[in-house]
Amino acid sequence: MLLAVSTWGGLVNAADLPEIIEPLHTKVSAPHDSAVVIGIEDYAFVPDVPHARQDAQAFYNFLAYTVGVPIERIRLHQDGASREIVLDSLEWAGKQTRSGGTVWVYFAGHGAASPSTRARMLLGDDVRQDMNSFEKRSISLDELRAATTPGGAQLITVLDTC
Repeated sequence: MLLAVSTWGGLVNAADLPEIIEPLHTKVSAPHDSAVVIGIEDYAFVPDVPHARQDAQAFYNFLAYTVGVPIERIRLHQDGASREIVLDSLEWAGKQTRSGGTVWVYFAGHGAASPSTRARMLLGDDVRQDMNSFEKRSISLDELRAATTPGGAQLITVLDTC
């Protein structure tokens, strides 16, 4: 049984939650929010992550049509999501959003702990399994936070990783 934590802190059965494949269109507007949505399905040197693209598209639709984040303030990466590309988008979102707004980050792909510091990391699509390049091709959650919140925005991060 898959459980989810609700916004009020209680547990709910995931089967009771609405589907997000088809977006729920609302009239909600979040003009001060921005988002980076990443779905890395095809990794060059490590196993692929099935359905990551579809999951990222569903979350993009959720943000655009349900939450009301303007589409010009959402960056969607489904291919070519290297460390540099992801960091550039995270920094872009951080510059777009000031105090009172929210930066949304969704990542579907490989996650891991740093071999040297045990810090949690998101793996870019060109990560390699050798220890010399592993951390250099990844983004730590501390880097993610620093890139997205320089203006005092709230950060909401949704991770679908191993």
